Amino acid sequence: KVFRNASRFVVLDEFYPYPTTSAGMATSMHKRLLRHQSTTDLKATYESFRIKHANYFARLDLIHIRNVIRHNTSAALCAEEKGWCWWYNRDNLHSYFTDNLHLSADGLELLRDSYTNVLKDVIKQL
Repeated sequence: KVFRNASRFVVLDEFYPYPTTSAGMATSMHKRLLRHQSTTDLKATYESFRIKHANYFARLDLIHIRNVIRHNTSAALCAEEKGWCWWYNRDNLHSYFTDNLHLSADGLELLRDSYTNVLKDVIKQL
């Protein structure tokens, strides 16, 4: 409530799918590439993410505050192949995560258009 009253708009970045490797995604990618191991399993289904966090999204659906903008971050992170969330860029083999939660430069690049659209929505409402 404090943020709502003190801000014209609040952007709520929703949960996004993330890897669960023990060493962190960038380190895991690096080790696999050095050992010439496959990286094709470094992904998860979008459906498993939605099921895991169903209660979270159900609670978000109950929020109806005019100046809160929900930002669907998972859409951009899972857009490369329908139904799958990849943990790395398959063109250049760069990890989308520095560890298991924080996005790398490549990961943030996936969200550029999404954030641009959020800003456009804010400007329309001014």
